[in-house]
Amino acid sequence: MNRSVSTHRLSKSRFLAGLQCAKRLYLEIHSPELATPPTPDRRAIMDMGTDVGVVARQCFPHGVLVEQTHRQIPAALLRTSELVKDEAIPSLFEGAFVWEGILIRVDILERIDATRWRLIEVKATSKVKATHLDDLAIQAAVLEGAGIEVSGCFLMHLNTQYSFLGGDLNLEEMFVLENKTEEVEARRPLIQAQLEDMWMTLEQATPPPIAPDSHCHQPYECPFWNHCTKEKSQRWVFHLPGSSKLQSLLLEEGIETIDEIPDHIQLSATQQRVKDNVEWISPRLRPRLQSV
Repeated sequence: MNRSVSTHRLSKSRFLAGLQCAKRLYLEIHSPELATPPTPDRRAIMDMGTDVGVVARQCFPHGVLVEQTHRQIPAALLRTSELVKDEAIPSLFEGAFVWEGILIRVDILERIDATRWRLIEVKATSKVKATHLDDLAIQAAVLEGAGIEVSGCFLMHLNTQYSFLGGDLNLEEMFVLENKTEEVEARRPLIQAQLEDMWMTLEQATPPPIAPDSHCHQPYECPFWNHCTKEKSQRWVFHLPGSSKLQSLLLEEGIETIDEIPDHIQLSATQQRVKDNVEWISPRLRPRLQSV
């Protein structure tokens, strides 16, 4: 089904949100006001990612930036089309492409020859994550759907072995360029079905009934966590500090509150103090609390 005129346009960030949780995607489209605003720390991380992307462009001399913002998408698409046709342009930064209602802005698109290009995604991280490969995969799908021949998919990330000692940055040592074409191609057959699931979800009248769990924190913290957990008891197991892995295992066993955690379950010292404190007030209040 052609989605180019859909009222629900997707972006690569929304696609990745949909892979993390269908409910998150639904809320991002239909109820964005329910999201918790980013913390100052989260904003700082986002800003750092932007800064690293700007620095990475210096590795591609004479590349051209598509300056139109996300509020100027038609103009950005037109400018990108002009630059793609100009064979004198060696690289595009923030090129805009749309296919089947999915809009992307590409960090770096490097020209190989008159028809072929290299897709390069820049990350302010030192490790390759699965979500980075999904990121590249949806971009490659949109590019090829828009008529761009992608001959390689690369991840450009920070080199942990590089130390800045002052002076000019050594860009060759600062970044690592990894060829992820094979891994991206392995994901490509999954994209169509993933997109169809997302479109079907977005067409529903209500969000999917997905309970909060560890997936809310991986690969990114979901901004709708507070909304989805606002009705949870203060004794809910996810209010136990520490890794969410234990909390998920407890839920799988039907244990939903801290009170219900059996004594044989090994907890950290901090978790045990929280549990003991809850149990200290529980004998007197347990019947009333359990009735809530």
